[in-house]
Amino acid sequence: VSNPLIRTITCARLLNYSAGEVLYRFEVAFFNVLIPLWAITFARIERQLLGVISFWFSGPVLNRFSFKKTLPAVVGIDVVTRSFGIIINSVASPFILPFSNLVFGVEMTASDTLLQREFSSEQRATIFSLISLLVNICKALLYVLIGVVADWWGIWLAMLAAITIKGSSIPLYLK
Repeated sequence: VSNPLIRTITCARLLNYSAGEVLYRFEVAFFNVLIPLWAITFARIERQLLGVISFWFSGPVLNRFSFKKTLPAVVGIDVVTRSFGIIINSVASPFILPFSNLVFGVEMTASDTLLQREFSSEQRATIFSLISLLVNICKALLYVLIGVVADWWGIWLAMLAAITIKGSSIPLYLK
């Protein structure tokens, strides 16, 4: 790909989205250590509701601030929120971690819009399919890597490792 913006955003998405999905799936194992199984449902409902709210206000946020400046900020907020929830490692953690989803809608909308502006209508479907394929390959590798970390050193450290990988996309978004 000759366009540097497309390359940079794609690399950032590989790290950000694949680590985010791994975190989402491994969250349940982390929650299971802290709260009873029946309470996990409430934490997951909270995450989904906050995600809906984030899409509702993503338009006004992105209209006020530039897409390029908003993206690293919301990923940073996501990483800080998740890190705080993991580090305190208490019964409150499962109800703090879902607040990272408050920026999910803004993050998705900003990233997709930046990429869509760079493609023609003919290219759009093909390029997004290729990006999706790359994200899924990266996600599969991260599942194995984070799973091994969880098996050897525990779910707490595995979650922090995945958050670190997600946070490594911030410098790419700043380019």
